[in-house]
Amino acid sequence: MLDIEGRVREKTPYIVVALQEAGRMNSLLEEMRRSMEELQLGLDGALNMSDKMEALARGIATNTVRCAELVPNAACNGVVVQPP
Repeated sequence: MLDIEGRVREKTPYIVVALQEAGRMNSLLEEMRRSMEELQLGLDGALNMSDKMEALARGIATNTVRCAELVPNAACNGVVVQPP
């Protein structure tokens, strides 16, 4: 991200918003990767399965994952992420 920000010559409002959204998406993807790695360790028996991990596994199995399970500090208000 810093490389991209460094190459931007003129930061118009649209570019600023695009950079902010890219940063947020990167944060979301990092959290998803960390959660999936932790869940895999739990399923393999290397970690004890917590309630949160079980809820995430159940959500993945039913194709519905609660926003709070994906992003722990987000203000989700009960949003459920479902495929289109």
